[in-house]
Order: sequence, then structure tokens, then C-alpha cells
Amino acid sequence: LAIVDTPPNVSDGSLKIARAASLVIVPCRSSRADIEANEPTIETAKMANVKTRVVLNCVRSQSNIDKDSRLAIEDLEAVCAPCQLGDRVDYVHAFNQGLAATEFKPKSKPSLEIEALYAYLAKETGV
Repeated sequence: LAIVDTPPNVSDGSLKIARAASLVIVPCRSSRADIEANEPTIETAKMANVKTRVVLNCVRSQSNIDKDSRLAIEDLEAVCAPCQLGDRVDYVHAFNQGLAATEFKPKSKPSLEIEALYAYLAKETGV
């Protein structure tokens, strides 16, 4: 398993990396601007003919914005992961301490979100 974090722009390098990948994960906030900013990455993955999953992050609770975002992602003919990451202060606290959310508070909502995302991605990649 190799994870390569690339900038959200399109370059010859991005296409080469996507062609070598078995799965492209596109983290995306739940706003039209962020979805549009990720469109070139989604298109690059399509050109590479690689499975792509958009993962919504920083999703606000008490809101239906994720539903609108999922529809907008579908309009780009992309697949949105069924799990998402919330806009939670524990992610910031964990980061500030140099920890993953699962290390910071193992039974917290952020930990459960990360575990669900990992399980989903592991299933998608056969890991």
C-alpha cells in the first residue's frame, strides 16, 4: 500500500501518478467552490481510467449541505464515498498534538469516522 499526497492541480506528474494508482481519493469540502476546484483532479483520474472516490470532509453537522454536495459530485460523474468526515474540533486537537484522531480519543466521533473511512477504502482496494 502506497499513499501519495499530491497538490490539487493537474500536471503531467498527476496523470502519471493516477495511472499507477489502483484508487484515487479526492478529499473535498462541502461547498460548490471546493467541488469545482477538485474537478480537474477528478478529470485527471478519469483520463487515467482509475477508480476514484470523493471523500467529503469538514462536513457541518446540523446541516444537509452534504446531500447537495453529493448531488454536485454525481453531476461530475464521480462517486462519493458513503462515509464522510465531520467538522470537529477533536481533529484540530489531535493534529495540534501530533496525533491521529484515533490516537487522540479512540472512541470519539472523529475516530469512528476515520475507522469507517478506512474500512470503506480497504474494501474498495482489497487491502
